[in-house]
Amino acid sequence: RAFHNELEENTVPEIQRTNLANMVLTLKSIGIHNVMRFEFMDPPHEQALISALNDLYALGIFKNVAVALVLKVGWLSK
Repeated sequence: RAFHNELEENTVPEIQRTNLANMVLTLKSIGIHNVMRFEFMDPPHEQALISALNDLYALGIFKNVAVALVLKVGWLSK
């Protein structure tokens, strides 16, 4: 009875409520280089993707100068 009053009718998809760094690495590892343009079934918030890319860059995952410039200038957010 309690779950009828406490749970949401429709839950938010996991991709929209978790850290996306692992998913970004997975997409890049299978050859999807522009994750901002990837057609997700339930797309995450754009800022969440940008945050994941920035986190990975800060950890040194992306060594490519072009990736650094794109992240710094913000081209991925367009």
